[in-house]
Amino acid sequence: MMDLDKLVVADVGHGNCSIILTESGAIVIDAACGSTVKDILNYFGERRVIAVIVSHADADHIGGITPLLLDHDFSVGEIHLNVDSVKKTRTFEEFRRAVSYARKNHGTYVRPSVDSQSENLLSTRNCRLEVLGPDPDMVIAGVGSEDLSRRPMDANTMSIVLRLHHCDKPVAILSGDMDSVALKNIKHEKGGNLNAPILVFPHHGGLSKRADTQEFASEVSKTMNPDLVFFFKRTQ
Repeated sequence: MMDLDKLVVADVGHGNCSIILTESGAIVIDAACGSTVKDILNYFGERRVIAVIVSHADADHIGGITPLLLDHDFSVGEIHLNVDSVKKTRTFEEFRRAVSYARKNHGTYVRPSVDSQSENLLSTRNCRLEVLGPDPDMVIAGVGSEDLSRRPMDANTMSIVLRLHHCDKPVAILSGDMDSVALKNIKHEKGGNLNAPILVFPHHGGLSKRADTQEFASEVSKTMNPDLVFFFKRTQ
C-alpha cells in the first residue's frame, strides 16, 4: 500500500504516459508501446490499477495498454475513453480486443464517453481527476467532424484533458495531444479557472499541424499559468 500519493510522468519518446499512485491503487493515463507502464507499476510494487484513461486512440497512447489488460498479474478496474469511429489501425483493433477480453473475463468496467460535464472522473481519498475537455458538444459530433464554430476536429482535438487535484488543490494538467481548437473550446467551456502548478505540455513538445508552435505554446502557458512544464522530445 502506498504511504504517499505520487504522480509519475514517464518519458516514453513518441507518446504519453502518466501514472497516479494512490493508497487505493494506480491510475494509468495513456501508455505508449512498450513495457514502461508495467515496469513502473512493478517498481512501486503496485498490481492494482483502479482505472486506465485513454486520452485518445492514437497508437502512441494505447500501445502499452493492451499488454497491461492481457497480463494476469495486474487487475484493471475501469477503462475510460471516447469513441473514435475513424480509427482503423491494427493497434486500435488489438486494443479493442484486449478491452473486450478484460471486460468479459475480469469484469473491467468500460466507459466509452468522457466529457467536461463529468467533472470528477475519478476520486480517491486525496486525489481527484477533473475533466477539462472535450465538452459534450464535441463528443456528440466526434472525431472527423467539426465543433460548433465549424473548426475541424481530429483525434488530437478530442483528447481528454485532465486536471489532477490533491487534497482539493490543483496539482497538474495532463493535456494529452490537445491542439489549438481543443484549447479554444476548453477556455470557452471553463472560463479562466484553468491554473495548475504543473503542466505536461501537449503533443510531444507542442508540435501542431494547425497552429504556429510558438503561438500555441504561448497561449497554453498564459491560459494555464504553470510553475513547471514538462516537455518531451518527439521521436519518429
